[in-house]
Amino acid sequence: PEGIKMCHAAATALSTLQIENQALRNAASGFKAENEKLREMYQKEKAVCHATQAKLDQMKRENETLKHALQNWHEED
Repeated sequence: PEGIKMCHAAATALSTLQIENQALRNAASGFKAENEKLREMYQKEKAVCHATQAKLDQMKRENETLKHALQNWHEED
């Protein structure tokens, strides 16, 4: 009788662990999908950031060129 009780308890514990394990697998799958969405969003934002930085750098160069032209024009007067 004691062995039967132990086997029954072990079977119940195993069943409970299998259910919990499946729930964890499902959660992990959801996390992976969400992580992939976030990774794609990050890549898009990173591309926008790089493009914006490139535009900013170009504007800075143009600003410096215009400042020098203005200084030279002022010195010519």
